Amino acid sequence: MSDLEKTTDLEIINISSESEDQEFSLPRELVHNEEKLEKTLALINTIYHITDIRHSLFPIEYPDSSNNGIANVFHVENWTNKKAVFSDIQYSLGKPSGAHSNVPCLFLGVKCKDEKKTCQGVKFCSIAAPDLINMTHTVVDPDVDFSSRNPSFFTLSSLHQIRLNTQEEYLAAIKTKCCYNNYTCNGKPVVKYHKTNRCNINQYISGKPNIDEDLLKELFRNEERISTIEDDKKCFTIIPSASKKQECPIPHVKDGKIEALPLVKTGCNVIFHKYEPLDLESCPYIVMVVKNTHSHPPPPPHRIPVHLQENVKNLIKNSNDLLNDTTPRKLISGPLIKAVFGEIVLSDIHASMNNIDKLRNIVMKEQRLLHPHGQGIMGVVHAFNQNEANLRDYIQRINMSYKRVFGEMNEFEFNAYDEDNHSIVTFCRIFTNGSDSKIYQCMFMTFFEVYENLTGEKPTFYHFNSEKKGWAAIIVDLDKGQAKGLSLALNSLCNSISAEQHLLYTLKSCLVHFERNVRNSKYSDESKFLMRQLPKAKTKDDVNFIFEQLEVIGDEKINDWIAEYQTPWILASLNHNFSLMDHDIWMTTPFDTNVSECSHANVNREGTRLRLKTAIFQRFHNYQQYNIPMSSKDKSGTKRKIEANKRKGNY
Repeated sequence: MSDLEKTTDLEIINISSESEDQEFSLPRELVHNEEKLEKTLALINTIYHITDIRHSLFPIEYPDSSNNGIANVFHVENWTNKKAVFSDIQYSLGKPSGAHSNVPCLFLGVKCKDEKKTCQGVKFCSIAAPDLINMTHTVVDPDVDFSSRNPSFFTLSSLHQIRLNTQEEYLAAIKTKCCYNNYTCNGKPVVKYHKTNRCNINQYISGKPNIDEDLLKELFRNEERISTIEDDKKCFTIIPSASKKQECPIPHVKDGKIEALPLVKTGCNVIFHKYEPLDLESCPYIVMVVKNTHSHPPPPPHRIPVHLQENVKNLIKNSNDLLNDTTPRKLISGPLIKAVFGEIVLSDIHASMNNIDKLRNIVMKEQRLLHPHGQGIMGVVHAFNQNEANLRDYIQRINMSYKRVFGEMNEFEFNAYDEDNHSIVTFCRIFTNGSDSKIYQCMFMTFFEVYENLTGEKPTFYHFNSEKKGWAAIIVDLDKGQAKGLSLALNSLCNSISAEQHLLYTLKSCLVHFERNVRNSKYSDESKFLMRQLPKAKTKDDVNFIFEQLEVIGDEKINDWIAEYQTPWILASLNHNFSLMDHDIWMTTPFDTNVSECSHANVNREGTRLRLKTAIFQRFHNYQQYNIPMSSKDKSGTKRKIEANKRKGNY
């Protein structure tokens, strides 16, 4: 029979052994008379072997324990969350457990709900140091117990740290699953894919900081086996029992192989027994008895106390919408931390807040409350239907026909330079999750419809307007899908000429984008020089001569480039000799999209990758305020490297 089974559960630690129907012998006035209350408690505890009575105004993360039991009396009158008595405890609690309602408690003089839980111990590495395995405790001093647990950890030599990094790199490589079929390779792992069909391990590890290349080569050659390093003898890793981790986060050498060793769970027979009055308003006290000695080291702080969670939630709620779209990273680096908590770093407030996953859970839960319909397209639709903050005056159209096309939302803007006010005006924004020609056609046609609804005039362009009025030129960045979508939309306004001819009349390509494409291409410098002359050529013959010279140079795949830039609308957008645009318009309109780029620069201040609803509301609030649109999951080293491999596609 185990020690836990030998311990009598309720008879020893139960403050009340009376039946539920028996009348209480203590007068109820003792509830608010602390002096008499404590004397009565001492008398009762003499019977039940509990003589250590402690009062607390706050939850306790590491309650002291003893073999005779310690009774903690919590004064919860001003607590916002009475469950913090259990929920703030850093020990993992679980079975054996039990609960009863309507149980009389002589100490409090009222009927209570009693709840008992047992400490679940901790998790050790399978080669844990004997000092850890045999450790017991009844009292925790965080400043001493956690900092002195493994003195050697803080004095690791640089060579030892490099070895650990190399072992993590190796385990990450062999555990990274293939993107194609989501399986790990059974044979020798391929950790980088090269388009030239070369796989060179030296190329993969070259330049990696803090990596022992020779050791990594040996590991790959010998399939995990290593002969130059002795087996690890002990590990000081301690993981809370509630953690889902199954393997030690530190890679070890065992039997000459690099392995992620399994974690071993320990037991513990410390009992936490709570008595909570059924009516806390009339009796604002909760008693918790902690009995027996912990047979393991103290677990590291891993739970964020309830009051700190509430502070973080209030920070998100009451920050003037600055954090409605927050992420844990933004929260950590934000200036409001200092103002609310008096500390610059969240981990200085409480050690558990160093775990970004826990912050992520808090943030996600709070955002679900703030945005029950999400912050994507459905959140926008709901806000539009409810007409939040008169949003219908700002949003003119929501098209859900492409809702089955998944992808990140992109912002498409219509910008112009107001010469009278010397400012950039953005007069329309379209958010879309697609970028093919059909979607662009839909966007342009929707824009034309909204324009007509707002102004009462049909949209018109200079080249087909009999009075030579309307939009004269559109500067683009050589997006083929965008150009085709525009041509089809223009053809719906005027079908007397072909869709492609509309582009010859209206399009100019941004020379900044053209220069960037040339600079980043893989052609020879001689070819790049000729390419740059394309927009400057004075005649059609000069343009044709440039293409001929490029063919003579004969760079690899140069014919593909020539064919693309001989496309009529692309060539016309770059060189006026092939354009049907009025010459005066060609010369007086910009040759780049800097107007639009200046508007995009504001994203650096507002934040990139905002959720759709947040992005729209930020623009909308600016519009409302100024009355004009704006003018311009295991985080070990090995696990992190696996995630990095997935992001980079280095396999």
